[in-house]
Amino acid sequence: MGVDVARFGDDKTVFAFRQGRNARVIPFQRYTGDNTMIVADHVAEAILRYNIDKVFIDGVGVGGGVVDRLVQMGYSM
Repeated sequence: MGVDVARFGDDKTVFAFRQGRNARVIPFQRYTGDNTMIVADHVAEAILRYNIDKVFIDGVGVGGGVVDRLVQMGYSM
């Protein structure tokens, strides 16, 4: 799963999923206006719901807060 984090405004946080080489199995998920704590919750929910084994987060800038929160929640990043 790949996560591009946005914060507020018109920009969207996007989750992209892949199973093997197939990125069409699960549709992209898009979120608008969520803060980093809520995005971290969405990531944790997706990990459990879709049995995700690897998560790649753009952790530079705004995404760093999401990574920090997931580590605090007990996830390895």
